[in-house]
Amino acid sequence: MKFLSGNSLTPFEVFQGGLVCLALAVAWIRPRAFGYFFSLVEAWLRKLAARPLLSCLAVALLPLILRAILLPVYGVPEPGVHDEYGFLLQANTFASGRWTNPTPPLPENFESIYILMRPTYTAQYQIAQGVVLAAAKILTGIPWLGVYLGMGLACGLLVWMLEAWLPAVWALAGGLIAVFQFGVLSYWMNSYFGGTVPCIGGTLVLGSLPRLLGRRPVAHSFVLSSGLAILMHSRPLEALILFAISLGVLAYWVFITRELRAPVAVLAPLMTVLLASAAFMGFYNWKVTGSTWELPYRVNQKLYGTPQGFYWQAPITVASLPNRQLRYEYLAQLKLHERRHSIKALVAGTFGRLRTFWGFFLTPILTLPLIFLPRIWRARGMGIVMAMSIVFGLEYLTFFAFLPQYAAPITGVILLVVLQCIRQMRSTPAGLFLSRALPLLLVASVLIPTAGRFLEPALPARVSKIWASEFGSELYRARLLKVLLAQGGRHLVIVRYRPDHVVDTEWVYNDPDIPKSPVIWARQIDSDSIVKLIAQFPGRKVWIGEPDANPPALEPYPTSH
Repeated sequence: MKFLSGNSLTPFEVFQGGLVCLALAVAWIRPRAFGYFFSLVEAWLRKLAARPLLSCLAVALLPLILRAILLPVYGVPEPGVHDEYGFLLQANTFASGRWTNPTPPLPENFESIYILMRPTYTAQYQIAQGVVLAAAKILTGIPWLGVYLGMGLACGLLVWMLEAWLPAVWALAGGLIAVFQFGVLSYWMNSYFGGTVPCIGGTLVLGSLPRLLGRRPVAHSFVLSSGLAILMHSRPLEALILFAISLGVLAYWVFITRELRAPVAVLAPLMTVLLASAAFMGFYNWKVTGSTWELPYRVNQKLYGTPQGFYWQAPITVASLPNRQLRYEYLAQLKLHERRHSIKALVAGTFGRLRTFWGFFLTPILTLPLIFLPRIWRARGMGIVMAMSIVFGLEYLTFFAFLPQYAAPITGVILLVVLQCIRQMRSTPAGLFLSRALPLLLVASVLIPTAGRFLEPALPARVSKIWASEFGSELYRARLLKVLLAQGGRHLVIVRYRPDHVVDTEWVYNDPDIPKSPVIWARQIDSDSIVKLIAQFPGRKVWIGEPDANPPALEPYPTSH
């Protein structure tokens, strides 16, 4: 996936950089080029923006239409990363009518990263993403449709949120930027990681906060609290930060500017919803961990030492991890956390975080407007944006690792900053041209890979490599699972990892009810473990899974053993 591409530029980012250079050359030589065309497009956007509900709906539908067009050549994604399997385990559990599952027999053979086996069997995560996937599975049988529809909702809500901060036409432009920057080809749309859910939660908070000073403050207080509730069940720390910032803004409006004249009418629904949400969180904790106050996330840290915490926290340590893959992941994360002791390692780690953030939210196309960053902070409301940027920036720079879904709650803030920079560009003919051309380059950044995907069979391999990083690669486990299911019957796959196994290529993930699953995936611990597994799950065709073979494969287990 794109965000796993490392610190070097991908071929497509180089291609985008070339497009930006071309736009700069045109802006320098003929800044008024295509002026009539751009004027027509802007006039059409103003007409659409004058109808706020329609503009939100149009932006919500656009990524869904574009991704649906791709389905013949880029189908429903298969899970391939630890987090994805964890969220799907939750979804399948909820869809079956349970909050969690009993510990399976021989649990040591089914241990996997971010999966709890004790005191109950489930994933370590909060429930929001699992609930969305479960709802889609119950209604359609396809959990990914929850991700798919969620992305459309997120993009539409971003327009609504930006309308509270900017003129309507700029809010519409921001929604379109979101669609083409990450709404179609990013892993938020094409995996089960969960970026869209916290994005929706944060967008509801950021869109309702300024509206508390307008009409219907009580209704917008409910919207704000609903956004915080979504974050409580997807990104709890970010929920706490946005709650604290929101209270600070409310206090400023009440005691300093006196703009908010009915604070009780705003605080009452806010606290009611949040208390109810906290009570439900306690209930879920109790079902999974046996304690109202102990998050499944914390239990996983105690048992397996992952995830590690912030640099300013002591490292999480565990005495012993017999499972080699869990031990490797623990040691890898511990090494990342220990970067705090080395200036060189901290600098390298910070560069890596910025590279990851840049590659997802900005890329070469949205980088150019940032030269106007120092000029945007005097606009109304940008003081709040600056405070959010500083607080969340410190969070993301001091946590042991960073992935773009961590910043999902402030997607609206990132777009707002970019849009304010683009607005500042328009003071000269060359800047005006670039402010119009760069969004079109984003459109090309989706349409070119989309067209290329359809034309790949007729194109040289070196050409298709340009956009290969924008699409997920083939997953052998998913292919082999389909082969087993097509055979019918019941199967037991005993996964044998080599000592040099790459821990991110994990095969041992299972359904909630392991004994009743048509295919069971279990790791081989030693030769005795195979005998115990076969005895525990009789009547199944037994396979040896070789993830580290070239290519990965399944081999029938020798009947003579």
